[in-house]
Amino acid sequence: AGRHGTRGRFGRLSVRANADVGEAQVREGSAGNWVEEASLEFHTAFDKYKAKMVQLKKQLVGEVRLERYNAANKLKERMRTLMHEFPEPVQRDLQNGGELFVGQTVRHKQYGYRGVVLKCDATCKADDQWMLLRRVSTLPRGAEQPFYHILFHKADRPNAQPAVQTTYIAEDLLELDPLAFPIEHELVTQIFTEVADLETYVPNDTLDTMKD
Repeated sequence: AGRHGTRGRFGRLSVRANADVGEAQVREGSAGNWVEEASLEFHTAFDKYKAKMVQLKKQLVGEVRLERYNAANKLKERMRTLMHEFPEPVQRDLQNGGELFVGQTVRHKQYGYRGVVLKCDATCKADDQWMLLRRVSTLPRGAEQPFYHILFHKADRPNAQPAVQTTYIAEDLLELDPLAFPIEHELVTQIFTEVADLETYVPNDTLDTMKD
């Protein structure tokens, strides 16, 4: 199928994560222990969820390219409901950025520039000086929210210093934007496989070697 034929039958790869999130369960123990436990639980779930979404997206792209649309639709549904496979207390936090994972195209809510997600952190990993300079504490969820490394569309930030290749953005300030494709950045073709028919990206083996 050609570009429009494939998209006409399947559409852009925009998968809205869905979860019926119940109330967090009350846990025994001190408040401090509960907070620490909840934090560890979320970090683990966050990493697993983001990695699984990338894996499913790669499979989805493969099925669409082979025009196996029934299999592709099953994978798309799995992506929509993946959150249900995680503990209920963390589902609400995962849902906030359920559509944001490596390879997704996004837009900065405040400044409007486009980009593609390169890496996901469960909380801000920048140092205190960086967070103070960027007033992270004034964000609705502060530093205790996911942050994303973004390869930005160069035309949207013409005054960026040449050495600056990525931005680090809080989940509060990002939104999924399938229309942002394609992203013009010299590293995109090195790190991602462009799926032009579906207007999206999937990470290649290069990205795996870059991970911590």
